Order: sequence, then structure tokens, then C-alpha cells
Amino acid sequence: MIGLPLAPFNQVRKMVIEYYRRRFGEEGEFLCYTLPAINRAQQALGRVLRTPDDRGVLVLGERRFLEGRIHKGLPKWMRDEMRACNLKEFGELIGRWR
Repeated sequence: MIGLPLAPFNQVRKMVIEYYRRRFGEEGEFLCYTLPAINRAQQALGRVLRTPDDRGVLVLGERRFLEGRIHKGLPKWMRDEMRACNLKEFGELIGRWR
């Protein structure tokens, strides 16, 4: 997964965000804009592992997945397994996994 799959930001989206902010305060934007993107990311990542015998690597290629609310919006098992790394470290981790 490269990038947080946020919906296109347009006038309609802006109006929806404003409504949710009025209704739910600061959490409004997270609920109507960011949380659905986190859910889309989880759905895409769920395609990697379909059966107990499947093996795979989930790669979240964006730093925002490590930050605050977005990180907390991920499932606990995913947060527990996440490792921040650069490209060299990633290659070493994958090499050990094979």
C-alpha cells in the first residue's frame, strides 16, 4: 500500500467535512475523511492473506501510517507488528523473512 487512500478533495468533500466538524467537533474530519481511508487500506492489505497457509508481507509505504490517529486507527495486531525502516533496512528484513 503506497499512500493513504484518501478520497479526492473537492467541494462536496469539503462540505461533508464541515458538516461532520459541526456535528462531532475536531473528530469530525477524522470520522468522515481519514477513517474511511484507513478502512480502505485495511481492505487492500487483507487481500494478501486469505487462508491460514498464506504468507505475505504487508508494506505501508507512507510515514502517516506511523502517526497519531492514523496509527491508532489500525488494528492492534498490525500496530504491534509494524516496523519503521528505510529502504536498506527493508531489504534486510525481507531477506531474513524468505
